[in-house]
Amino acid sequence: MSETTTTIYLIRHAQSHPTNGLDEPEWPLSELGRRQAGRLPELLASLHIDRIVSSPYARCLDTIGPFASVSGIDIAIDAGLRERRITLELRKDFPEVLARSWEDFGFALSGCENSGEAQRRIRAAIEDTAQRHAGRTVAVCSHGNVISLFLNSIDSGFGLEEMMQIRNPDVLRLRADAAGVQWDRTFRIEGLNELATNHSESPIEW
Repeated sequence: MSETTTTIYLIRHAQSHPTNGLDEPEWPLSELGRRQAGRLPELLASLHIDRIVSSPYARCLDTIGPFASVSGIDIAIDAGLRERRITLELRKDFPEVLARSWEDFGFALSGCENSGEAQRRIRAAIEDTAQRHAGRTVAVCSHGNVISLFLNSIDSGFGLEEMMQIRNPDVLRLRADAAGVQWDRTFRIEGLNELATNHSESPIEW
């Protein structure tokens, strides 16, 4: 691997607990999510990570926090890694709103961000991370929708159905160099299958 190649481990946060009455950035991890986060350090230990960048949202910071503590690596915050604001509050019709936002990247509810805007933002954040930490191995903790929009930007065949397969937590490997960012689809992290859950299992407090 070239010295100018940056390896990025793109981590989706552990299981969260969406809660009406809390603004989305403050949604905590669920009890299971906290246990998942507590086990991540042992899974990430062999990856030689030497930098950590995270969304400022609580569920991401609490996911990567245990690994940061064990490894002694400071967490750099990048607001560009935050989740896309899809709705302003929890809604029963959320699946329909989400589906429409994948069908039409210009669609957004009032006060929210459309898929096109979020895609440009997350791509810029990841490319900036790759440039700032050239030649390093970086853990980047973010969210399911924007991670999926990023993957769609480098593979147009990645859509809503593929998004639904990304778990809590999940770990994907990217390689970034002068030719751009590539997704290593062959990468699997040992032990993650026993730990991760589907996002549909997340407890919701209406």
